[in-house]
Amino acid sequence: MLFRFKVNLRTGAKPTEKDLEAIALLKRYMDNGTLDVSDITMTVAKAEENKGLLSEQFPDGKGLFRVAHQEHTPVPEIFGIPVRTGPVAMDVEAEIRDFPETRERFQKARIGSGVKISLRPLGPVRFSLLS
Repeated sequence: MLFRFKVNLRTGAKPTEKDLEAIALLKRYMDNGTLDVSDITMTVAKAEENKGLLSEQFPDGKGLFRVAHQEHTPVPEIFGIPVRTGPVAMDVEAEIRDFPETRERFQKARIGSGVKISLRPLGPVRFSLLS
C-alpha cells in the first residue's frame, strides 16, 4: 500500500522496468529528492501580468525556477495502477539558454501566445510534493 498516494497495490507479478521507474519517481517526490539533468525546456504563456517576467525577474538570465503542476504527467503507474501524485513542483537553479534571443522573443510575443524557453541547470532538480 502506498499510503501517501492512497493507492492499494497488490504485488504478485515481478515489477517491470516501467514499474521500477515509477517507484523511483514517486520516492524522489516523497523524499524531496534530486535528479541531475542537462536541459529543461518549457513553454511559458505570455500574459499581461508576466510581460516583463524575463527582464524583471531574471535580468542576467539566471535564477531559481519552479515548475509546478496539479499532478505529475504522465500519471505514473505501478502494476498497471495509476498513482495520482497531487500537486508537485520541480525547483532548479538555472540559466536561460540564448538569453538575449529568448528575452527578445518573449517581449515581441503577443499576449496569450506561448514562448519556448530552454534552461541549462546549474545544479540538480529538486522534486517535491505540494499540499
